[in-house]
Amino acid sequence: MRSAALLLLLGCVTCPAGTIYDVFNQSQAGGCSYSFARPFSSCDVIGDPALYDIQKADVHIADGWATVTIYFNYGGGITLRPFNDGIPLEVGDLFFYAPSDPGNYLYGVPLRSHGGFTADNLYRIGGGTTLLTADTIIHNTGYYYRRTQDVWLGGSGSPEAIGLPVQVVDYGDGVSDALYAASLEFPVPADFLASVVQDHYVGIAFASAYCGNDVIEGAAAVSPEPAMFPLVAAGAAMLAGFGMLRRKRAQRLVRASRLPS
Repeated sequence: MRSAALLLLLGCVTCPAGTIYDVFNQSQAGGCSYSFARPFSSCDVIGDPALYDIQKADVHIADGWATVTIYFNYGGGITLRPFNDGIPLEVGDLFFYAPSDPGNYLYGVPLRSHGGFTADNLYRIGGGTTLLTADTIIHNTGYYYRRTQDVWLGGSGSPEAIGLPVQVVDYGDGVSDALYAASLEFPVPADFLASVVQDHYVGIAFASAYCGNDVIEGAAAVSPEPAMFPLVAAGAAMLAGFGMLRRKRAQRLVRASRLPS
């Protein structure tokens, strides 16, 4: 019982948080070779880095809410509007997966509403909610892009959770640091945490545009919030107090059993 109570307490106050990084501002001076099959490009970004380059992503989960901030260049500007780079393009969706099974996306959150899916709402993938690859959307043999990359939610579905409006702010110059920081904040159900958080890591993936010309994917480390350590210590002290009360009660019972009749 004591161990179960301790695990419950720690589970309530320990929150995932971490950052993953992508290659940023990689020089293309030597040229990049492209192909219609994997790996699609010898460079991190296909095309102009000013339109697609991703720098990093921060993940924070606490008090039943997740906040993900993605730092990236985007051709449609700070409003994340569609843009044209020879073909019409839009911003990609954010995906979550179990770190032990990369590429198998289990949840998705749009940064911009599309096809019945609302920005910053959390959707579970499966059933009527599917995944769309870059080639499913674009299907153009005249351009190079990461054709097999999953980039958008497809089909239809109801949200598992309703998030707050996506917030996008200016961040850098697009060269030393990404142009924009887009933050998504949404509540997370227990099934979400059980599915995508494993051994203190959560898997995330994001394509800056649905062509997949740059993609960030990886497992962000989970660590206890520093502010939570006093709560953990208080909980441990409380459990220790329970143990002391149990021992005192047992001693009283022993003494009572030894009283003369």
